[in-house]
Amino acid sequence: VIVLTNDPASEILYPTIISPAGVFNPTILPLPPLAQIVQGINSTRTNFANQTFTNLGDILATPELTDMSPFLTNSANDIQANLQQISAGGISDEVMERIPQQVMSLLTISHSPRFVVYGYGQTLRPANSSIVIGGAFNGLCTNYEVTAETAVRAVMRVDGAPTNSHVIIEQYNVLPPD
Repeated sequence: VIVLTNDPASEILYPTIISPAGVFNPTILPLPPLAQIVQGINSTRTNFANQTFTNLGDILATPELTDMSPFLTNSANDIQANLQQISAGGISDEVMERIPQQVMSLLTISHSPRFVVYGYGQTLRPANSSIVIGGAFNGLCTNYEVTAETAVRAVMRVDGAPTNSHVIIEQYNVLPPD
C-alpha cells in the first residue's frame, strides 16, 4: 500500500510504501509502522462485542488508519501536536484517508475463515546407476530424477468452526509453468 506522509515544514506530500514489519522485538519501541497499525486494529477490536468487527465500517474506528497513522509526523508521539496540525490545515483528508482508501476494497466481514494454499508436487524415478547392488543396502535408491512437476493454488473456506468444522474448496487452479 502506498501512503502519503506529511512534512510539517511545507505543504509537500511524500509517497511511501508500507513495508512488511519483518522480524521485530515488541518490547523495543517504536514498533515498525505496520506493527503499529496491526496493534491499533487489535486494540480497537477489543471495544466490540466478542472482539469482532460486525461490519466493514467498524475498522474505521482504528485511529492508526487515519489521524494516528505512524506515517503522519508526530502522530505516534504527540496526539495534541497532530490535532493542532490538522486544525491548522496541515494534514489534508487526502493524507489522512489514504490508508482506508487503499485497503477497504480488500477487506471483507466473513465469519468463515479463508485460506490460500499453494501445493507443489513432483513425480520421481530412480536415476541411472542409483540403485545399490549388494551389501546391507541392496536395492536402496540413492538418487532420483524429476520426471514431472506441478503447482496448484486453492482457496478454501472453513464453515461450522469451531464445533462442526468442514472445509469447502472455493477455487482450485493448476498454475502454469513459468
